[in-house]
Amino acid sequence: MTWHRLRRALRRQGGYTLMELSLAMALSSIIFASLVSVIYSFSQEAGDSGQAALLQQTSRELVADLVVELRQAEKVTANGHPIEELTADKLVFYTDRLESEGPERVVYERKACSGGLCELWVTRYPAVAGTGPWWTFSTTPVENVMALGRVSDTGPLFAGADWVGEPPVKTPVTSCSSSGTACDFPLVVITFRANPTNTSSGADRSYEIQEEVRLRNG
Repeated sequence: MTWHRLRRALRRQGGYTLMELSLAMALSSIIFASLVSVIYSFSQEAGDSGQAALLQQTSRELVADLVVELRQAEKVTANGHPIEELTADKLVFYTDRLESEGPERVVYERKACSGGLCELWVTRYPAVAGTGPWWTFSTTPVENVMALGRVSDTGPLFAGADWVGEPPVKTPVTSCSSSGTACDFPLVVITFRANPTNTSSGADRSYEIQEEVRLRNG
C-alpha cells in the first residue's frame, strides 16, 4: 500500500475533520432556518385566509338580514316614508319583520372610525303599544350592539336611488331626513366594504358587497 492510499484509509477511519463538521452545521442551520420561514409564512397565510373567510361570512349574513328588513320596511305616519333618515354612514327605517304588535325603528350606523376602519352598530326601538296605526316609538332601545368591526370608512355605506327626468335616469340620493329632504325613493343601495385582520406583511384582503334593495312600500 502506498503512502497516499494509507493516508486516505486513516482519514476514513478517523471520521470528519473540524472544517467538514463546521460546514455541515452551517448548511444544516441554513436549511432549518429556511424551513422555519416557509412554515411561518404558510401559517400566516392560513390565518389570513381564515380571518377573511370568517369576516366575509359574517358580513354576508349581516347584509342579508338588512336586505330582508328593508324589504319589509313600512311607513309609520300618514305623510312619512319607510326610510326616516339616510346618510353615507347612517340608515334609519321602520320594519315589520318581527311578529309584534307594531313595527320596529331600526338604526344602522357606521361609527367609531380609526385608521380607516369603523364599527357598524345596530340599534332597535320598539313601537309603543296601542299607538297604531301611525306609531310612536320608545326612546329606550331593545337592542344596541356592535354588529361588525373592521368596516372600511371609504365611500358611502348607504345611498338612495330614484329615476329622474324624461327619459328617466337613475339618480343617487346621498342624504335625506324627516326634517329635510324627504326620503321618497324606491331603492336603497348598500355598499359594504371590509378589511379582515392580516398577519402577513403587506397582505390586503379587502372586499366589497353591494346590494340594491327595492322598498316594498316605498
